[in-house]
Amino acid sequence: DEIVMSNVAFFLGDIPVFWLPFFVQYSREENRFIFPSFSYSDFGGWSIQTGYYFYASPSFQAKLHLGYRQKKGWAEGIDISYRFKGGKGKLNTYFIKEKDTQEERWLARLEHQQSFSNSTSLKLRLNRLSDKDFLNDYFGQEYQTAYLYIAHRGPGYNASILAQPAVNPV
Repeated sequence: DEIVMSNVAFFLGDIPVFWLPFFVQYSREENRFIFPSFSYSDFGGWSIQTGYYFYASPSFQAKLHLGYRQKKGWAEGIDISYRFKGGKGKLNTYFIKEKDTQEERWLARLEHQQSFSNSTSLKLRLNRLSDKDFLNDYFGQEYQTAYLYIAHRGPGYNASILAQPAVNPV
């Protein structure tokens, strides 16, 4: 149910670049702390991210995030995944009050897929961001649009509607 390694080293050629006294990888879903990860960027400086994974059932999981960025300060968030008959989705949140600017920056994202029948489905994505540069600054991603997509398949035809509203005009 788990893989446990000790004295783990990562080499580039003959040069050791990373070492861990132990590493655990679970092969089944269960509640657990998320192993800390470290990174560096010009924007945030050195950073560490960790959290807690909460497995309630095959149809509901949550991940609590906690991170610290050297230049920006503490950040937190929660990711929720859900699944039920005919539908599934996820909700992601992230919040930081930047210590250098005192600006509150955040993200809330909802993605949902729903099958109403074998021939009719819906896809939805909504993004709310504190500002247009948030995704690029914190996650290296471009601004993503929101959409609602409904599709229906019939004998000899396909029909669909795509709506992309400006739900976060910044």
